[in-house]
Amino acid sequence: MNYKNGLVIEGGGLRGVFASGVVDGLLKKDIMLEYVIGTSMGACNGANYVSRQYKRAYNTTVKYANDKRYMGMEHMIKNGSYFNMDFIYDKLPYTLEKFDFQEFKGNDIQYKMVLTNLKTGKAEYFDKYEGSTLKLMQASTSLPFMSKKVLYKENYYLDGGIADSIPVKKAIEDGVDKVIIILTRDKDYRKEPSKSYKLGKLFYSKYPNFNDAMRDRHEHYNSTLDYIEGLDSNKVLVIRPDTAINIKRVEKDTDKLDAVYKMGMDYVDRNYTKILKFLNN
Repeated sequence: MNYKNGLVIEGGGLRGVFASGVVDGLLKKDIMLEYVIGTSMGACNGANYVSRQYKRAYNTTVKYANDKRYMGMEHMIKNGSYFNMDFIYDKLPYTLEKFDFQEFKGNDIQYKMVLTNLKTGKAEYFDKYEGSTLKLMQASTSLPFMSKKVLYKENYYLDGGIADSIPVKKAIEDGVDKVIIILTRDKDYRKEPSKSYKLGKLFYSKYPNFNDAMRDRHEHYNSTLDYIEGLDSNKVLVIRPDTAINIKRVEKDTDKLDAVYKMGMDYVDRNYTKILKFLNN
């Protein structure tokens, strides 16, 4: 199947609030694309976009980032995950910040998320019609060393960003003609080799392919950036922060997170005409 346009969303932990701002900016301007694919927090941002829930991406991150129920070492000690997955994928979507499953699955927007299979070390892509969207989203956002591996249909998964941080090639392979890519790093950024490979060999000793994927992640990431730069400017539009985002992957300072979110919103406001021109040419 071919799609006129699509949205590719990088993750990056709570740096992803920049993408949250961009997504809300697009929703506010009623710019709806036909295809969405996201990795890790990018998968969450993409889901909120597909469900057309303006400000939900903000409300499920910035609003609760400093809430003890959201993340912290107490959850790591008690449940094996720094982020409180029960709170994020049960309490929030069903009670506090309800997710619109009906709109999400009922509209025509194609949605996919990226997970990394621990056994193979390869990326796998799941669409919105899979039986357990939130379970898969949890797996996509489960960071190595900081989260428990997630079992789904006899396979264990973790952070989709390990195998495919920026799934633009998958979008093009799926038939997307024009791609908008939301990155959470500035233009000068290049990923450095992982410093945790030796630790990973111990921590994930049963999954050597996954550990190799962590070791080689910087090469895959940087080659993807080179690939993007080589694409026809009529086919790809890259949205990224103008300067480096100075927040942690597990940032709790809600003022900092709010400022980065507003950077994303502001980008869409400033470049609204440019975005429309790209999509309509």
